[in-house]
Amino acid sequence: MAYAIMQNSLQPPSTIALRNAFRELPSLTDLDAANMAKTAYGIIVRGLPYNQAETLHHALARQGVGTTIVEDQRLPLLPPATQCRRIDCLENSLVIYNHLGQPATRQWREVSMASAGSVVEEKQKKIEKKRVVRRASSTRFGGIRHDTVVDVSYRTVREPTMVVEIWLLDAAPPLRYRIDGENFSYQYLGSRLQPSRPQNFRLLLADLYRLTAHALHNRGLIGAASPESPLPAYPSTATYREEVTWLLWRRASGQA
Repeated sequence: MAYAIMQNSLQPPSTIALRNAFRELPSLTDLDAANMAKTAYGIIVRGLPYNQAETLHHALARQGVGTTIVEDQRLPLLPPATQCRRIDCLENSLVIYNHLGQPATRQWREVSMASAGSVVEEKQKKIEKKRVVRRASSTRFGGIRHDTVVDVSYRTVREPTMVVEIWLLDAAPPLRYRIDGENFSYQYLGSRLQPSRPQNFRLLLADLYRLTAHALHNRGLIGAASPESPLPAYPSTATYREEVTWLLWRRASGQA
C-alpha cells in the first residue's frame, strides 16, 4: 500500500528543511528537495511505503514541518469538470448556464468551495505560415501565377490560464464548474464591465470571494480578493489540483 505525506498547513516548507529531511531517505535527493519546495501545494510526496513515509514524517517534524501520513487511496478524487462560459453572480443566487445557454439557479449555500488562480497549462497552439507558390496559369493565355498557400501546424505551448472553479460537493453527484477567463461572458457585470478580460476576471473573483464567504477558498482566490494584488500563480495544472485535493482532504477529515 502506498502513502502520502500531507502538510498540516499550506505554508510552503523551505528548501533547507526539505533537504535535511530528505537525507533520511536514499530515494530522495537534494534536487528533489529544491523542486518540491517550489511545487509543494499541500502534498509533499506520494507513493511511499509506510516505513519510508513514517521516517520522512518524523524527519520533517524535526525540521519544524508538520505533516500527516495518509493512504494514497484515501485522498479525495476530484469530480469531473464541466466547462462553463457564463454564470450570473447575483446577490441571492448563482445562475449557471449550460452549453445550450439554458440557466439553472443554485443557492449560494450550496457552494462548498471556490478556487482560482493563474494556472500554467499545456495547450495546442495553431501556427499558420503563408508562402507564395509559383504555378503555371491554367488560362488560355498561359504564363505564371502566384498563389498564396497557408501551411498549418500545431505545437504544444505552456501558457498561463485564468481559471476559476465552483464546487458543489454535497450535490449528488458532486459538481465542479470550470471557467476559463479568456472564454467567458462577463455580461452579468452590467455597468461594471471593464475594457479588458483580466479586469473583468478580477471583478468575477471578487464577487465569488464575497458571496461564498461560508465556503472553502484556495490561496489563489484569497490572494485575488484584493484587485490591487497580482493574480496568484500556479506553475502547473498538477500544483493547482494538488492544492484543491489538500483542501478536500481537510474537509473530509473535519479539519476545514
